[in-house]
Amino acid sequence: MVDWTVVTGVATAAGSVVAAGAFVVAARTLVSEGRRWRADRLQEETERHAAEQGLASFVSAVTQRHDDSTAVVVAANDGDRPVFNVRVISEGRATLVGRSDDAALYDVIRRLDPGKQVAFTFQALSGEAESTRPAIDYFDMEGRRWLRRGFGPPQRQTGWWDDEVSSTLSEPLPAEEGRAGRRFQWMQISVKGRRTS
Repeated sequence: MVDWTVVTGVATAAGSVVAAGAFVVAARTLVSEGRRWRADRLQEETERHAAEQGLASFVSAVTQRHDDSTAVVVAANDGDRPVFNVRVISEGRATLVGRSDDAALYDVIRRLDPGKQVAFTFQALSGEAESTRPAIDYFDMEGRRWLRRGFGPPQRQTGWWDDEVSSTLSEPLPAEEGRAGRRFQWMQISVKGRRTS
């Protein structure tokens, strides 16, 4: 005669072992698929960033000619899309003294169309014109901000001009403006959402 209690117990134990095995297999599959998904996302992100950087590399600011104490740095857009809010600086010890367009010295280039260029003249100490180390900071059509130093690769930046670059790029305040000028400059920064108090 068959003891159905034993059969039921054996069947329940076998079912529990099978369920636990299925759970382990499902968990391992989920972990491996998660790793594969993350690796695919990382690869896609790397490829997208390389493509964006490739497009951004068509914008440059390089020293074209110089004499003993002046250097001419040309900002050029050799790409097929315009760039916006272009700023050119010398990371060396040089002072901006002229531009080829009709804008004020420290104004940004609101739009630099494909095939266009603007020349900037920098005054350096005697014998240091060669080391002006130009840099260009700009936004592409998708709103991404880039910073490129000389012939180096463009580097993606976040937000608007950060404190380090904006202090280098902004026009110095005349001495007679004093505290009122600094207050206005602080108000401009706070409007852009850079300071909260």
